[in-house]
Amino acid sequence: MTTMKLNPNLKLRQIGKKYMVVDAETGSAKLTNVFTFNASAAMLWQRIGTSSFVPDDLARWLCESYDVDMATARADVEKLLRCWIDGGLVI
Repeated sequence: MTTMKLNPNLKLRQIGKKYMVVDAETGSAKLTNVFTFNASAAMLWQRIGTSSFVPDDLARWLCESYDVDMATARADVEKLLRCWIDGGLVI
């Protein structure tokens, strides 16, 4: 399994009940690439922090936090990571 890290130039911010990834250097969202997260994705982002991770880590955390089986969690993590990788959120 490939080890990944979050892009260190991006930070998660909560705005009301919504979560958004912002550029850490400017503190603002890049308006051409705005990423909003639901509570589950935000929980994973916060739990990862500056650590390296593999997809199974995220699936396990989902299982620990929600009433979901490992197969469903893995499928959800695969979709999420495709978006994060395509958007440059993961290196």
